[in-house]
Amino acid sequence: MKDFSFDWEKELIPVTAFLETPFLLAVGAKSPAKSIAELVASLKSKTQNKSAYTNPTGYLATVLFKLRAGVVAEAVSYKTTPDAVGDLADGNLDFMVIDGAFALGQVKNGRIRVLAATTNKRITAFPDVPTMEEAGVPDYHLSPWWAVYLPAGTPPEIVAKIGGWMSDIAKTPEAAKFLETFAALPVLGDGKFVRDRLADDRKVFDRLAEVGNLKPE
Repeated sequence: MKDFSFDWEKELIPVTAFLETPFLLAVGAKSPAKSIAELVASLKSKTQNKSAYTNPTGYLATVLFKLRAGVVAEAVSYKTTPDAVGDLADGNLDFMVIDGAFALGQVKNGRIRVLAATTNKRITAFPDVPTMEEAGVPDYHLSPWWAVYLPAGTPPEIVAKIGGWMSDIAKTPEAAKFLETFAALPVLGDGKFVRDRLADDRKVFDRLAEVGNLKPE
């Protein structure tokens, strides 16, 4: 966004991280590629390739894959993920970085095959699917995550109490089991963790936005 309506660093207090919603790199179920290595080989053997995205984060995750794997593919924008997955399943697209929650149903329906997760550890809902780095894509980790914030000026004891509640919930087996139903992962981290991780992510996102020519609107 060109004009952000407030200064979040001054007006919000990071309390705790609690959730990660991973992406998965997927191909159509009929694709000959059974692994990231086979997909990369296929992409490098052709002069024209196509990938899909429906949001800026998915776009940047795709840019990072192309950058790290050394492949070229035209990025095709879709309004909705179901539309994109339809073309992926039909073989009109070579691959797509897709939201893990949506991928669950599509894998069960036999429409797509997932080759790797964008997280730095395996997803509980897809235990046999390697991470990008395990699959041979170096220095790859890009996954949306969620945190709790409170308004600036909130008393420290309230911040600590809410952070403690969220941390306790995230540690329970029930929480992990619930998150597994939509391919998510629990994340534990206090306010400092949130600030540090966001700072690290911004370095990566800024670079990818530059490489991918993503302009503020």
